[in-house]
Amino acid sequence: MKNNILSTLFFFLLFSQNIFAQILEPISWEFRVDSSELKSSGSLNLIFTPTTELGWYIYSSDNDPESGPRTEFEFYPNKTFNIEGDIVPVNVQTKYDEVWEANVRYLDNKGSFQQKIILSNENPSISGYISYQVCSEIEKMCIPLEKDFTFFNSDTRGNIPYDQEMLTFEEEKSLLSFMLFAFFAGFLAILTPCVFPMIPLTVSFFSSKNENAKFYSISYGLFIILIYLSLSIPFYFLENINPEILNQISTSPVLNFLFFTIFIVFALSLFGLFEITLPNSWVNSADSKSNVSKGLLSTFFMSLTLVLVSFSCTGPILGTLLVGSISGDGGSIDLTYGMLGFGIALSVPFTLLAFFPNVLTKLPKSGSWTNSVKVVLGFIELALAFKFLSNVDLVQGWGILKREVFVLIWVIIF
Repeated sequence: MKNNILSTLFFFLLFSQNIFAQILEPISWEFRVDSSELKSSGSLNLIFTPTTELGWYIYSSDNDPESGPRTEFEFYPNKTFNIEGDIVPVNVQTKYDEVWEANVRYLDNKGSFQQKIILSNENPSISGYISYQVCSEIEKMCIPLEKDFTFFNSDTRGNIPYDQEMLTFEEEKSLLSFMLFAFFAGFLAILTPCVFPMIPLTVSFFSSKNENAKFYSISYGLFIILIYLSLSIPFYFLENINPEILNQISTSPVLNFLFFTIFIVFALSLFGLFEITLPNSWVNSADSKSNVSKGLLSTFFMSLTLVLVSFSCTGPILGTLLVGSISGDGGSIDLTYGMLGFGIALSVPFTLLAFFPNVLTKLPKSGSWTNSVKVVLGFIELALAFKFLSNVDLVQGWGILKREVFVLIWVIIF
């Protein structure tokens, strides 16, 4: 069992490393099309919007080659369209660059690049790549990168709303990765002292229901998933009020420092210094209703009781998923996928073991090893805390956490 736990932790750390690896490519791109001039002139305006991490920027496309690097766009030749003029940078900033000893033009998160395209075919195929450098004055470094782009037309009626097939694929891949990360987080939560002892008790309870055992165990698992999914609903209302609110949260130095503080609290909690619990009245109310109610209603309140009772172990993990989603590009949809993955992982043993109750005898007994899992999760929370502190350090220019120091902390912890 110990080897299995270590293997699971190893894979979880690999997924955690993927989160930190994002800082090595601290930029994302959004590609869209403005077709407002299509009917009048047969042209499209391709818009390329870069979004960088805190403290990073990208050079403009109209920099003088003698006074600094520039972002370059390369379109693959195609008879279905013609390029009209040069790429146009929008909302460009200017500053003195000590490295180049000259004023350079750059874009922060308010800028974009635009390219006018004249269509010569009803079904254009537009693709190419972007060569650029994303830089940080605080880190004293630049990272050379390339990004492929593709615009397809799938509408033969002349509306030319470019096909987002490639972009959709990337978005779905990102969502599935976050969901898989959340699934492993939920699996680790099962191995904590707040959840693992509940498994044999709950499964034994459902087994006593004889012919209805499997039905109620499935219902129990589904209710767990639905409860966790419901936690993401309020964030959709926030996005409807202000679509940019999650982006504002993720790029705020004050809130990044708040996230750092929250993760330190999560880590200390998992180390056992104190417990983060929900009000006892909530737990007692859900538990009493599960005893008084019957059928599916009773099963729902049993699921709710598990969610509330296990919060002292699952709360820091859920907080990690919450902060990870609102500080990324996906926002609420990321959180929904994360809660889905977490809920599925947590519900699986309660459901499957009701179908195979003999496996219960082969499960290890709860003991100190569950506390060890909890402590390991605490170290992960600690590493995540320094990730957000490094964001603040980049923006404020403190120079406290250079990349080398940050990597050293990560290596020492793991």
